[in-house]
Amino acid sequence: MEQNSFGQILSAQTLEERGKNGWALYRIPAIAATAAGTVLCCCEARSESGDWSSQRIFLYRSTDGGAVFADRVPVAEGAEGRAVHNPVLLPEGDKVHLLWNEEYRRAYHAVSLDDGLHFGAPVEITGALEGFRPEYDWNICALGPGHGCVLDSGRLIVPLWLGRGRPLDPEGRIIEHRPTVSGVIYSDDGVHWERGGLVSAPLENPNETTAAALPGGELLLNLRHESRTMYRAVARSGDGGRTFSAPVFDRQLPDPMCFGSLAADGERQVFLNCASNARYPFADRVHLTLRMSRDGCRTWPLSAELDPCGGYGDVCLLPDGKTACCLYERQDGDRFDLICARISLNPVPVGNEKEPHL
Repeated sequence: MEQNSFGQILSAQTLEERGKNGWALYRIPAIAATAAGTVLCCCEARSESGDWSSQRIFLYRSTDGGAVFADRVPVAEGAEGRAVHNPVLLPEGDKVHLLWNEEYRRAYHAVSLDDGLHFGAPVEITGALEGFRPEYDWNICALGPGHGCVLDSGRLIVPLWLGRGRPLDPEGRIIEHRPTVSGVIYSDDGVHWERGGLVSAPLENPNETTAAALPGGELLLNLRHESRTMYRAVARSGDGGRTFSAPVFDRQLPDPMCFGSLAADGERQVFLNCASNARYPFADRVHLTLRMSRDGCRTWPLSAELDPCGGYGDVCLLPDGKTACCLYERQDGDRFDLICARISLNPVPVGNEKEPHL
């Protein structure tokens, strides 16, 4: 590959491995870069493989753009062994917001004032999700995962999904995660959160969603869903996330029903996912691919396969304008690793872009 070409992996390191350091599995990556260039990563540490076994959320911090990380620190833990899950990172100026869920029923928010080094006491914000009930009477909820975004107005946006499942275990937990809708919550002061709009029909069970602020104040949602069309769906908002356009399929973005990640910085947008439209099972989460757009996610002329394997992945853009960082799951046989990779974006003059190769 040409030196410094788009998608070149500058460095990669394994943050966690299955069964190591006291936990059975590490899943659900979240990554964000602060204005100072600090890279923050989060994941769920699970005592078992299932969604309900999550017991702790760890944070990893790098002050050199994701090359080296300090030792992990716990930032959320469920009381009495309850599951904590779906970390969402959201830098805002000199603050960093961290949000997560407990038992798929409650949502929490904590703030760092020192570039992600320490976080204050968590505050429950489930009330914002209660605001959806007149439209959708949910009994299971999850934020993100991944990261949120900040609109030109300063409004903070965090995607979420809501479901109406059946209690399928003796404790009454809603293990069944469908049917579902997707939407956002938002905050205009970084403290109080409100319900935004929802996205549903014509998608079947839209769920884990990623969001980006586009030039001109537009908000774009890029959605995972269970429709038979195995491509990502997108919906747009021009009113700060209060309402969304009807979702449409982006047939440039094949997807095997897996979480994908969208990030934007000025005129650039990047998207990371497993670029395969072979229907799930898990083995089809392959061809982890990074793409870049300069036209508000309408076309994706640049692409690079980062890993032939894959899984959930989150991406952020560093303030140097040259680099992205990806935190992703990599399964290969019995191995299941959590990897952070630094990727060259290599700005290419307009007109010299290559067509996607997938």
